[in-house]
Amino acid sequence: GMQGCRPMEWAGDLRPYYLPLRALTNRDVSNLLVAGKTMAQTNAANAGTRLHPVEWASGTAAGIMAALMLRGGELLSAADVVESCLGDDLCPLQKEIQKM
Repeated sequence: GMQGCRPMEWAGDLRPYYLPLRALTNRDVSNLLVAGKTMAQTNAANAGTRLHPVEWASGTAAGIMAALMLRGGELLSAADVVESCLGDDLCPLQKEIQKM
């Protein structure tokens, strides 16, 4: 391997997954959203998120989340939007994405 690093091995079943909304946030900057390769993720998670369709989906979610953060002329923090999505029902962000 490259400089003595062995490639990761996976012996499990591949299953569908979701991206946690908090992966698009930054703990130090309350109104900064990240998507694609800049998301908070482990190298194992990066194996599933490095492909363009997933990057595009995370970018779409970040864009809609940014619009929700600005809705009504009041700037919400990313944490406010994430908190609104903690219940069992569809959150405002998911409802906006469904309209697309």
